[in-house]
Amino acid sequence: MPRQRLYYDYVDKLLIPYVYVLTFKPGEIKWDKPVYYYDAITPFNYVGIEDLDDSLNSAMIYFSDFIFHENYRNRFGLNLNLIKKRIKSHGVDPYVINQLILPTNDISKLMSMIPSVDRKMDFVII
Repeated sequence: MPRQRLYYDYVDKLLIPYVYVLTFKPGEIKWDKPVYYYDAITPFNYVGIEDLDDSLNSAMIYFSDFIFHENYRNRFGLNLNLIKKRIKSHGVDPYVINQLILPTNDISKLMSMIPSVDRKMDFVII
């Protein structure tokens, strides 16, 4: 599962989300598949933008690249066909990408799709 982080910055003394980043292990994304699903969890790791590792090979993603399926309410899907096409249009092999970055303007849309978790405890009386 990718590491999910929400990087922030301070603007006029306000904490503002800057980018949502998914970091992958080498080979974790199977680019020959049409969709990559991962668990949508909160809280994310909130990290200052100065800690973003810009040495990793990165690609931009957009809210339109996400797939939301009612059978996978706790999971987000990424449309790998769209993302791969965009990456290849820049002459880059998608297999070298270690990080996907969602820009500021799409973060609030994505955050609104994260499922709220109802905590329930089952017990058995014997």
